Amino acid sequence: MVTALGAFWPRISVASKTKKRRKDIEAKLPSALEMLSASVKAGLSMERALDIVSSRTQGVVSEEFRRCVNDIAYAGYSTPEALRKMDERCQVPSMTLFCASVAQAIDQGSAIGDVLASQAKIARQNHFQAIEEEANKLPTKMVIPLILFILPGTIIVSLAPAALQIVGTFGNM
Repeated sequence: MVTALGAFWPRISVASKTKKRRKDIEAKLPSALEMLSASVKAGLSMERALDIVSSRTQGVVSEEFRRCVNDIAYAGYSTPEALRKMDERCQVPSMTLFCASVAQAIDQGSAIGDVLASQAKIARQNHFQAIEEEANKLPTKMVIPLILFILPGTIIVSLAPAALQIVGTFGNM
């Protein structure tokens, strides 16, 4: 038993941490994209905006933006290449959409600020949709505790007076 647990524990641990990391990215990405959009619309370059957002925020998205900036500044990657590398590391649908859209906008020479604003809006909608789906699953998850803990107590409280009265009636005979 202990050997089996020792054999599978690393996989379970890594899977759990990966899931938590992806949830953190999904949660923090909309705000980071809104800051990024505002910075680019204010006239900063994409690289400088990534640098500022990564220095002013905390969390997984900030770390990924910092790594992206380092890939551009020190490793010599172009911005689209660094964004694609960031997408490979994260493997989150919202991040994939963001990286692909911005990389395409940079390659085509489109306005990045508008692309970032729409990506922030889409990421925010996706995040709220995921929260809503989790909330809709809660009633189903509450059925078992309801049946095991609340229903028996309710039945006992409801039927106890009648049972005592029946026992009292038949006990006197």
